Amino acid sequence: MHLNTHNNSTTNEINIIPIIAIDGTTASGKGTIARRLAKHYSYNYLNSGALYRLAAYILQKQNFDFERYNTLRKQEQFETEEYKAMEQQVINAGANLSPIFLDKQVLVDGTDIWTAISTQEYGNYAARISPTKDLRVAIHDFQRSCIKLPGLVAEGRDMTGVVFVDAICKIYMDGTAEERAKRRLIDEQKEISGCNKTLENVLSEVIERDEKDKNRFSGALTLTEDSYYLDTTNKSIEEVLEEAILYCNSKLQPNN
Repeated sequence: MHLNTHNNSTTNEINIIPIIAIDGTTASGKGTIARRLAKHYSYNYLNSGALYRLAAYILQKQNFDFERYNTLRKQEQFETEEYKAMEQQVINAGANLSPIFLDKQVLVDGTDIWTAISTQEYGNYAARISPTKDLRVAIHDFQRSCIKLPGLVAEGRDMTGVVFVDAICKIYMDGTAEERAKRRLIDEQKEISGCNKTLENVLSEVIERDEKDKNRFSGALTLTEDSYYLDTTNKSIEEVLEEAILYCNSKLQPNN
């Protein structure tokens, strides 16, 4: 086992369990590669983005106004009663989350909700609530609790620079916006019966989500200096996986 002596920025703990942390832009393939890597190494798997989507799912069922909350936050209306009430609602939605990740499934009380929350719609909802500081604290604690033997593969947007700075393997996945939009459209057409989105619609959504992720105040999507940049453009899943495994093997060897 590789001994990692990098301290976590918030916990200052010394972690001895190997972690593969993967960040990436929308529809860059990070979920697929993370699951494949977890299977390859027999590691545990964490879909961090699903946590924010799950919180958004709970809020949607409460008829939460995501656009209003986003507007109040941008206007810095933090001291108004309206914002405080909405913020507390967001925090409550993220408290005590305990989903089980099993391949592509996100199990909550034994029910798989991944099909419902994996759409770009819920990705956009998640982007509107994810800057909430106390929501991020609650979810961060759950994410760190997932570090268990024999190891962990975690994918998201702030895994390498915030949540798992002590990861021995750090990967940043990317690709052209056009190719990523094509992948997203295919996925949504498979998962949503009667999906009538166009490539132009999805491309616009992908670009918008990328901009929000890269420019948000907390937990922004960042290519860290110690991350391996993996461009998935014009590559098959097998080619991307092979490249990721070669990189991870080079870092997981005890003499490296």
